[in-house]
Amino acid sequence: MVMEKNVARAEAPESEDPTAAAEAAVEVPPEIVAQTLGQWFQAWMARIRAGDSGVLPVILGLVIITFVFEGISPHQVFLSATNLVNLFQQSAVFMVLAMGVIFALLLGQIDLSIGFVGATGAAIAVQLVQPATTKWPWWAAIAAALLVCALIGAIQGTLIARLRPD
Repeated sequence: MVMEKNVARAEAPESEDPTAAAEAAVEVPPEIVAQTLGQWFQAWMARIRAGDSGVLPVILGLVIITFVFEGISPHQVFLSATNLVNLFQQSAVFMVLAMGVIFALLLGQIDLSIGFVGATGAAIAVQLVQPATTKWPWWAAIAAALLVCALIGAIQGTLIARLRPD
């Protein structure tokens, strides 16, 4: 395979302690050890040709979608500052939830309840600020919703830690 000859190896230092762990060979991607931009680009292209495209298809898809929407929007307003601000404002809540999901995934856990807990918190906050029923101040409703969501998370975390469903 092409990538094997391009991979640099770093050896762990030898230890005189017989109980020490065996030497570990660490594979370092060639882009990290590249000395020039040309070497980095060549290593990156070799990785792409070998089939390890990473996030490149996602980025290319987003660029294509952006150009398509810009082309079909009347008066080419899709990439205007007003529209981009509007898109970011509408997606801010989902971005915050996505950051929370990333933490769970980085820890190796699959947490399917994030949508449920987020929706529960939103429903509680909306119900508490209704003028016909309780009419809480908005800041108290948000605090109560966060408290309920934290309680649900604590219960779930306790169950996972105690029962170990792995």
